[in-house]
Formats: sequence, C-alpha cells, structure tokens
Amino acid sequence: MAPIANVVLRGRTFHFRRRGPTGLQPKLRLTEMVRSLGTSDGRTAKLRACQLYVASENIFSTLNATPMLTDAQLARLVQDFYGLILDQENQGRLTRGAIPNDIRERRVAQYETMAARNREALACNRLEEAGFVTAQMLNKQGIKPSNLSPAELSQARQAMLRAGIDVAEALKARHEGDFNFEPRDKLLKAQLEATPPPPHLSEQSASAPTPASEPEPEAMHETPDPLSVVGAAFRTTQVVVSQGVV
Repeated sequence: MAPIANVVLRGRTFHFRRRGPTGLQPKLRLTEMVRSLGTSDGRTAKLRACQLYVASENIFSTLNATPMLTDAQLARLVQDFYGLILDQENQGRLTRGAIPNDIRERRVAQYETMAARNREALACNRLEEAGFVTAQMLNKQGIKPSNLSPAELSQARQAMLRAGIDVAEALKARHEGDFNFEPRDKLLKAQLEATPPPPHLSEQSASAPTPASEPEPEAMHETPDPLSVVGAAFRTTQVVVSQGVV
C-alpha cells in the first residue's frame, strides 16, 4: 500500500501526525499534532486522516485570526510600565530632601538623551532594545514571552519603546518643574484616560508610610533616580548615571 500523507503506522494501528506551523507552535504549545486513528485498515485511516487534516487547518486559521496579545493587553502593558517608573520617581521625591540644582540639570539632559535614543531605536526598528523590559512587564501580567509568536513579541517591544519615550520625557518635565506632562503615544494615552484617578490623599489608608524626616546634606545624593530603572530596561540605550547622580 502506498504511503498515506500525515499517517504513520505504530504497531498495528495508524496514527495521524502533522507538524504545526512554526509561527503557531508557541500558541499550540506543541510542535506537532498526533492522534490515533483507531484503525489498522488503510482506507479507513486515509479517510479519518483527511478529516483531521481539515480540522487542523481550521485550528490554524482560528489561531492566526485571534492574536494572543490583544490591544487591551498592550495598553495595560505600557501603562503598567509608565505608572511604575513615575511612581518610583515620586516616592523618592516624597521621602528624600531637595535635589541639588546641578544634579537636576544633569538629569534633565540625560532624560532628553534617553528619549532621543529610544526614538531613534523605534525609527530604526531596533525592537530588541526593549527586550528586557518587555519580558519583565509581560511576566508581571502573567504572559510568558515564550508563548507569543515572533510578530506578537515584536509588537509588545514596539509598544514598550513608544512608552519609553513618554517615560523619559515625563521625567524630564518633572525635573523642569512640570508635573502636568501628558503622554503623546495614543496607546498609552487611551489607557490612562480609561483608568480611574487615584484616591484623594484623605481617602488613602491611615497606615500609609509617613514621609521621612529631612535628610542630612550627605544623604542628598541617595535620592532614588528612576533613570537607572529605565536604563536597565533599555539596556543598549541607557544613559550611565552611576557617577554621583543616583
């Protein structure tokens, strides 16, 4: 009997076997589909294999049409990153003393450089430069990067680069005295507009940490600087801030 496409004989029973498309294997969570055809008869095996082939085509079409990473997830991803960095920066302001003006000016220049470099990475499609922070934020949302297709992972990295530009520009604005910076990226802006505002200070828990007393002069340089976090996130575009800035 001539070989039957996608059918192998194991013992005395025929089995259907088909390799999944490379781009869909992360979603399928397997490299190939295998199922017993429950028969040792060649004609019956061929008929059942044809039925399973059609069924597998339907599965592949559905997976291609339904992305694992939705627009809503992308929006939450970038807002989570944006909020995390800005919250860390503000916590440093609330628990530490004044920022010396020379350090403030240095940070303004560094954040401006960071925004420009991330904008260049986005323009040149160097999406891998956001690989580290994308993986961290995806895991934070319970999404394993390994389960995404290459196109979806690139989409997430692109979104994070876009958010990184707004993060750097927001931090620059704060160091220029502007705390009303509005992000320009449409994905991030839409998500922030859909998010309820934080509760008024009087509505927050009474157990919230009390701001630390005014620090001694030698502690001024210990103010946490989220630039180091942004720099760690965008490894190849980070601005070195270890020399007396953080």
